Amino acid sequence: MLAYIDIVLIAGIVLFDGSEEVLSISGILALLVITFTFFIPLSVLFYLCSKFNSLTDKQAKQNFNTLLLKVDKEDRWRIFLPCFYFIRRFATSVILVLGATDKAPAYVQFSVIISLSAILMFYLAKEEPYVTRKLNIFVFLMELVYFSLGMMAFAFTDATDDKGLKDLAATGMLILLCFFVLANFLMAFFFSC
Repeated sequence: MLAYIDIVLIAGIVLFDGSEEVLSISGILALLVITFTFFIPLSVLFYLCSKFNSLTDKQAKQNFNTLLLKVDKEDRWRIFLPCFYFIRRFATSVILVLGATDKAPAYVQFSVIISLSAILMFYLAKEEPYVTRKLNIFVFLMELVYFSLGMMAFAFTDATDDKGLKDLAATGMLILLCFFVLANFLMAFFFSC
């Protein structure tokens, strides 16, 4: 899970780099990696859905704790969370690579990232996929901060020329980043205790 975004990003850079032919060895390997990483979320989703009935057994639940740690396994919609993790990172990597190669303008990059964040916030608010209410609230608030950071970062594109708005967005981003880091440290300390 940790190397997924890096793998997609590197394969995307190799694939969308205009200096080499697509049919070169590195182009073919990059295409295979992109295809493989595209099907990971789908295969995880199909696997979890096929094994969903066995998740009612306490012993069977323990076999899925790597993918579904702290996720409530009582509803099919709640087990979609790990799949969304991969889908979001895949889409973010591809859109960042397309932006770096000037194939996607900045507003498209921000709209995809902000839209994915909004989808996750709606999902978290509706389904509450985690076992405890506190964890659901914490993850929702962190996603809200991430969404707000994306909206404020959008102010630094050519969307506006207002210097005052950009100064306000910069100040808001610094405050939210400090809050984000502090909240994560406090929750890590809370969970370790």
